[in-house]
Amino acid sequence: LELNYSDTTERYEAVYHGFSNYGAYDIAIFATDTEGNISTPVTTRVVQDIGSDIFEQDDSFSQARTITLNDTEAQRHNFHQHGDGDWIKFFAVSEQVYTIKASNLESHCDVVIELYDTDASRLLDEMDTISVPQADEFLDWTCPKGKTGVYYVKIRHYDSETFGQQTGYDIDIYRPVGPVAALFTGVVKDADNGEPIADALIKTTQG
Repeated sequence: LELNYSDTTERYEAVYHGFSNYGAYDIAIFATDTEGNISTPVTTRVVQDIGSDIFEQDDSFSQARTITLNDTEAQRHNFHQHGDGDWIKFFAVSEQVYTIKASNLESHCDVVIELYDTDASRLLDEMDTISVPQADEFLDWTCPKGKTGVYYVKIRHYDSETFGQQTGYDIDIYRPVGPVAALFTGVVKDADNGEPIADALIKTTQG
C-alpha cells in the first residue's frame, strides 16, 4: 500500500479496507528515497473489534482447528455471531496432564470450556467460573490410560445471546510438565501420490 501526500492535511495518507477479520494488525511504515534506499520502519497497530476471527469457520468438530501445545502465542478468537462456538483439537498422550486455558477475556466475554472425547460426541469435562464472568478459565485434564489420540475442545459463550464487540478471548493448551521441547520442520506427504497432508500429527516413540 502506497501513501500519498495530502495538501489538505499536510501528511502522507492512504485508505485501506482490508481489515475485515477481528483482531490486532501490526503495521510497518517505510520511506524510500529517490535512490531506492529504504528507511527503518515505524510501527503502529490497528485493532478491528468486529467481524469473525481468523480461525473461522470453526463452528463444528469437523471444522476444528489444530492448536499447538505449549505455543508461545495463544490463539485469539471471538464470538462474532449469535450462538457462535469455536472448536479446536489437540493430540493427547495417555496418562499425561493437560491444561486448557481461556484468558484475556474482553468485557462482554464469559466462556465455557467443553472437552470432548476422540469421537467429538461424548463430553468428558466442562469448566465455567460462574461467580466471576470475565475471569480466566482453567480446565485440567489427564488423558486416560491407553487413550492416546486427538481430542476436541469447544469454547462457547455462557449466554448465546451475547456476541459481537468485546467478546474476544485467548485460548491455550499446554502440558504443565513435559519432556524436552523439540521443533520439527518440513512437509508431511502422502506416500502414494506425494501430495502434502494438511493438519498432520507427529508422534515420537519416546514419552
